[in-house]
Amino acid sequence: MPLWLYETATQSLVEAKIIEISTQSEMAPINQGWAGYSLRGYEHSHWDWERKFRWRTPEARVFALECYGETQGLMFILMGITNRLHRLPLLYVDYLASAPWNLPPGRFKGCGSVLLQQAIIESQAQGWEGRIGLHSLPQAEGFYQNCGMIDFGTDNSYEGLSYFEMGTTQADAFLNLKR
Repeated sequence: MPLWLYETATQSLVEAKIIEISTQSEMAPINQGWAGYSLRGYEHSHWDWERKFRWRTPEARVFALECYGETQGLMFILMGITNRLHRLPLLYVDYLASAPWNLPPGRFKGCGSVLLQQAIIESQAQGWEGRIGLHSLPQAEGFYQNCGMIDFGTDNSYEGLSYFEMGTTQADAFLNLKR
């Protein structure tokens, strides 16, 4: 299935691709490229992607969204967490962010949606029917609500962040919007 981002300068759709990052040497230039941008005012401004990559657990996987040879977004996922709706396994999105130059007004729009789509596809590949879960920074809560995720409210055991899940029905609806 082709992946598309909306390029604001040309007001057109451009093709993108997802790649899996598996080595520190693949991660380092992404982190360095993003480090030169100011994220002042954004809640994820302190995220050090290279450090997160170095400390990831064995069940973690890392995906980069690329367009024009540059990383436009990153996502870390964890496999086999139990969901809150039905106590079934799901894919947990540990971190998801657009590249600093894609934050509003942004060079490209749709990075978060494409990465979320990849999470659903990975969940389906594991036999988990598209079920995903995540904790959201307050600035991103509206995005996840607009994607059809269920807001379980504040999770005091996880830095007071709101916890969201997407079940099979929501995942199918989200993927159908992307086709």
